[in-house]
Amino acid sequence: MRVAVVCDHVFAARGIAGVVRDALAPVTVEPLDDPADAVHRLARQATDLVLLHVERTSHHSPAALTAAILRHAPATPVVVVMPLARMPEIEHCLSVGARGCLLTDPPAGDLAARLRAALAGGPADARLAAVLARDFQAVLQGRRLVVSLTRREHETLALLAEGCSNRAIAAQLDVGEATVKSHVSRVMRKLGARSRTQAVARAREAGIL
Repeated sequence: MRVAVVCDHVFAARGIAGVVRDALAPVTVEPLDDPADAVHRLARQATDLVLLHVERTSHHSPAALTAAILRHAPATPVVVVMPLARMPEIEHCLSVGARGCLLTDPPAGDLAARLRAALAGGPADARLAAVLARDFQAVLQGRRLVVSLTRREHETLALLAEGCSNRAIAAQLDVGEATVKSHVSRVMRKLGARSRTQAVARAREAGIL
């Protein structure tokens, strides 16, 4: 198993790499402290998981880096590493395709379990779903949310909840990836979600899943 740790600071990259190495041993962990160069390196090598940690003071945008990595290596799961206080940035990363976020404040639960969950296609931190659902409470309070999904949209949503990629959903439903993207876009629009993770959280909060 190969994990890449992309940071904008050499000490942070090596520090996170050491933590991941201890949590998932045996594993190959590659610290990459030049985000721009990391994008191109990840395009040339197979990587099971990318952990992306960019400081708030950095001139690099975590969402832009996430999108760039996924353009060059679309099958590689990207998980951002940042505190809950940066929730708008987390949501932006999720909206461009990040698999999830490893919350750093405080580091709750077993790190190895959270990293393996991300590798398996699930959210890296279950607390994130709760936070994303919390801002949906105002919509649900006092009235019942009515969301009309087609059978295919509901099937797509169920597979999203399992952490499936567009390619995996296409294989399961025996349709093209373009069709899956269309279903996902409609599901997100109907649920008023900015990301796949938020769509799943809102669907669960509304009792759709």
